[in-house]
Amino acid sequence: MLREISTPILIALQTLLLAASTPVFGTINTEILAIVNDEIVSKQDYYHIQQQLCLLHDIPLQDNQTIVPELLQQAIDYKLRMQLTRSRPIEAQHYERANDHLHSIQQSKSLSDRQWDQLINQCQLNTAAIQNIFAQHEAEMDFIIQHNQHHFRIQDTDIQAWVTDHSLFQVWSFHSVTPLSAEEHSQIKAIVEQSDDMPEVKQQLKTVNDQIKLIDYQYKQIRQLPSLFAEAIASSGQIKELMPSIEAPNGFHTLYINHVRDIPPDAVAIQAIEQDILNDVINKTMTQLRQDAYIKIPSA
Repeated sequence: MLREISTPILIALQTLLLAASTPVFGTINTEILAIVNDEIVSKQDYYHIQQQLCLLHDIPLQDNQTIVPELLQQAIDYKLRMQLTRSRPIEAQHYERANDHLHSIQQSKSLSDRQWDQLINQCQLNTAAIQNIFAQHEAEMDFIIQHNQHHFRIQDTDIQAWVTDHSLFQVWSFHSVTPLSAEEHSQIKAIVEQSDDMPEVKQQLKTVNDQIKLIDYQYKQIRQLPSLFAEAIASSGQIKELMPSIEAPNGFHTLYINHVRDIPPDAVAIQAIEQDILNDVINKTMTQLRQDAYIKIPSA
């Protein structure tokens, strides 16, 4: 089964084109741009990164001699990942998944067999070379996962974080020109504890202070609320609890979460959660590799 990875086509083309032996602009350029442990990153490596991004995003390739730091960092990271991969042997199942990757890319780009062959030729590689590069990438991913099993299991907190992020919150705001007094806050708290019917709450609110207006933000995900509200709810918001007043450009808002519609994760969401965990593990692995490696950029 094909394992989904972050931006799979981008990673695949990065790996694929960096392995190409024919230079992008027709001449071999071995100028050293960086030293990574006991290997170098040449201009040829850099140009392959540039070419793959142009192919992926349909950007015309230009012979621009300016070195972009972000692209150079990608070339350095690729070198580090390949050094890691060599510690993990390539096995038969890696080649099987490589075939799945190739088929997936061809389908995702809606390419006929002829168009696919043309893309391969443009990349100056053959199918066997591409398959080998994908297998290297699969070996790298297996290595990372197997050595981070304790980080790679979905926890209850991961599920709850997803539910919180996707559930729908019915948020009420008691809007006032000045912050609620302690007495007003106490009175409104008593009202909402007795009823969750908005017309009734509005009616009783008039007995507290007719200048306080109740605004119903209806059912929204937290990220769809005004940023001030989202931050307050994320830090201290509890359902059925009247929060402290927060200041906004149009006055003060005292928030109250009247109801929450939980959205349980489906199979697609579970896969997305797994992907987020994997991405986090990969990022931590790359950070550690960078910290442990000897990296020297001569021009820096």
